[in-house]
Amino acid sequence: MAATRITITVDEDVLSELKSRVGPGEVSAYLVEALRAKLRKDPILELFEKLDEMYGPLTDEEIALGRREWNEMNERLSSTLEPSSDSPETTEG
Repeated sequence: MAATRITITVDEDVLSELKSRVGPGEVSAYLVEALRAKLRKDPILELFEKLDEMYGPLTDEEIALGRREWNEMNERLSSTLEPSSDSPETTEG
């Protein structure tokens, strides 16, 4: 994939923190990753806004139900991914 050089302006404190988090020569890669994440997230947020306009915002009860279902799903998924005592990874031999 071809890359194009651009110029951006950032606050000095933001640049300083960025440089403290990434190694030399890694600023561009970090920023590209952040931009890709935002570009993936924005359409989802736009959809949420449209759904709120069409149906109204979620109630506290609906949010609580969604959190419970999410947590239950994660627990079920986690339990299926944990190695059993019969698996070769956990048996001593």
